[in-house]
Amino acid sequence: PDGELIWLGVIGFCCMASEGVMFDWSGVYFKDVVKAPGALVILGYTSFMIMMACGRFFGDGLITKFGRKRVLQISGVLVSLGLLTAVFFPFLVPCTIAFMFVGLGVSTIIPTLYSIAGKHPSIPTAEALTAVSSISFLGFLMGPPIIGYIAELTNLRFSFAFIGIFGFLITLMVSKMKAIE
Repeated sequence: PDGELIWLGVIGFCCMASEGVMFDWSGVYFKDVVKAPGALVILGYTSFMIMMACGRFFGDGLITKFGRKRVLQISGVLVSLGLLTAVFFPFLVPCTIAFMFVGLGVSTIIPTLYSIAGKHPSIPTAEALTAVSSISFLGFLMGPPIIGYIAELTNLRFSFAFIGIFGFLITLMVSKMKAIE
């Protein structure tokens, strides 16, 4: 694939790594770091999923109103803001809100990237989507084990901060892309 598709794939990698961390580690984070009582351990994951679903429903309208580039940039900031808020304020209410930000942030990134890839001017849609999704899903597969490894070396809060940087990378990479206008 050409450089543009690889760039889209790397943006997707950062997003999917963040999603994978939320899918696999949010309950552990709420149990071990937030010290959420019993049934509230699932609150982080639930709030993340609800906001991700809401973002998927309203994402097209936001893109129509504000443009793909701005929505993707804001999405990257929301991912970082959410993860870093959870790191710096490891308490039940702030972490629940923070995980909502992450859910809202990741909700529009992958569908938008796939839409851009599917409209590539010189590569067939199937090949463009395969290239972008292959790189993206590596983030989903590699993110959670990397978090576990980093958490084993340091702690879970530091590993979440590490993934929080991915949101800023998304914002920076989107800002540099000419294909996203």
